[in-house]
Amino acid sequence: MTRTVVFALDESKFSQHALEWSIHNYLHAQDTVVLLNVRHRYPDTHVAQQDEALATELEKLEAARLNQSNLLLQHYSKIMDSSKFAHKTVSLPCNKNGSIKDTICDYTEQAHATVLVMASHGMNVTSRMTLGSVSEYCLRHVACPVLIVRPTSAQLKTMGLVQYFGENDPVHIMVGLGL
Repeated sequence: MTRTVVFALDESKFSQHALEWSIHNYLHAQDTVVLLNVRHRYPDTHVAQQDEALATELEKLEAARLNQSNLLLQHYSKIMDSSKFAHKTVSLPCNKNGSIKDTICDYTEQAHATVLVMASHGMNVTSRMTLGSVSEYCLRHVACPVLIVRPTSAQLKTMGLVQYFGENDPVHIMVGLGL
């Protein structure tokens, strides 16, 4: 059976770890793999529509973000190429309300994803409450199963990250993969 596996990726070491872990532990040769990066969008303001100079600057900034997203996806694509998995890359601006979370959910539905793979970034409870966790939001709202990959303490040290995941963190208990 062919699965459509969508990876929601950003520039973090956590995303790269999730992709590499999945290559070694989760993906099958017949999977259709989509590498997705959702980029922030500069608002289409009423002022920008009336100010040609501002509109031009916003277009330049958006072009720079698109370029950055494409470079990021090229990096992940090279990792996939070395693993021999077929894949495609998709760079999207976040939707009109500026929500990366909703854009990921919308895309996975449009792509008829079998599973969405994401990284856990190690946010503590306070950060999740104030900023919100993209992976936690997608876990609750996307129309397919969500695989959230988190590194072990040893892997965090190897990655050069000081952060750690607490064993009693309820979100990590809920989605922990036993790595």
